[in-house]
Amino acid sequence: MVWEAWDERLQRAVAIKQLHALPGVPEAEAELAKDRAMREARITARLHHPHAVPVFDAVEHDGQPCLVMQLVPSTPLSAVLRDEGPLPLGQVARIGGEVASALTAAHQLGIVHRDVKPGNILITADGKAHISDFGISHAMGDATLTRTGMIHGTPAYLAPEVARGEDASFPADVFSLGSTLYAALEGSPPFGSEGNSIALLHKVAAAQVPPPTRAGELTPFLLDMLSSEPDARPTMGEVTHRLAGIDADAVAPVTAPQDQQSPTAVLPAAAVVPSEAESGLDRLWDPQHDGEHGHPDQRAHDREPSAERRRRLSPWLLLAGAAVVAALVWLLASTLTDDTRGDTVEADGSSTGQTTPTAQPTASEPASPTTAAPTTAAPTTAAPTPTPTPT
Repeated sequence: MVWEAWDERLQRAVAIKQLHALPGVPEAEAELAKDRAMREARITARLHHPHAVPVFDAVEHDGQPCLVMQLVPSTPLSAVLRDEGPLPLGQVARIGGEVASALTAAHQLGIVHRDVKPGNILITADGKAHISDFGISHAMGDATLTRTGMIHGTPAYLAPEVARGEDASFPADVFSLGSTLYAALEGSPPFGSEGNSIALLHKVAAAQVPPPTRAGELTPFLLDMLSSEPDARPTMGEVTHRLAGIDADAVAPVTAPQDQQSPTAVLPAAAVVPSEAESGLDRLWDPQHDGEHGHPDQRAHDREPSAERRRRLSPWLLLAGAAVVAALVWLLASTLTDDTRGDTVEADGSSTGQTTPTAQPTASEPASPTTAAPTTAAPTTAAPTPTPTPT
């Protein structure tokens, strides 16, 4: 809960966030939570950045910790997206760049935000972005008061490793910011926003990220930010630099969503469990083979399956060519025969199922030329058979 208040000593308006322990939490754990909040407030107070909401003080009220912060008249990005829908690429890149610059400063101080999401990004009347709510952040190596097994953050924007129970680190903030940018461009986060938190966590842990359709030139880098492997993601400083390179007036064309047969990182949810999904992504995004950040260049990614299809298709094209030549020989020979030709055709026709190569290609391969001539491609064994002459 956040209150607008007046600082009587310094004569200025402030925002006060009151932190409450969860209902039913034992008194000892509630005391630990309060100590953790006060410690994290002191850590966050070290951060001074024009795009981060600063913490002025930490006090107790009725036994509950309260954070005294700068009052920033603004609208949460979540409300902007609700009212306006998906935003243009240039605007999203500018907002993301400002937030990334603040998070870069936080990371340099050893601070991990752990809950980057549209609701914690404040947009002022002049369009500037500010990242807020460092109340659950913690310094790297200073997590001794973190309750074992507790997941901090919002499921729809969590990094996969955090959803699997691992501790949040700098790459987790990169992933959460990538999810936020994805939501601002597409209208919803990569994993959706369904109300079933358990199902949502399953999707996040499985890292099922459908490629965006409105990100334009930012698409490859955004997928880098959303890589399933933390070490494959760019640093927050690299995110700041890349987003600064997007023109402020850029508007990306909307591309058609890729289907399941396309070479994407989408894994069918019903066909895998989280461990299988992770291994599938390892095969698609191998950091040792796929470039600096682990995600392959999109054009190379598209070329590789095409080359593979050509290799698989070559034997069938050769068989099809041989079948056509055999059919032409057979037709030439048949013009010299008498009315027994019909029996020969019928006998040869019975073998079409054994020589036609069209039964083998998979659904992901394009149709081969053999499917256009199912009756003439088969009589490869009948062509050399001599036609009996009348006696």
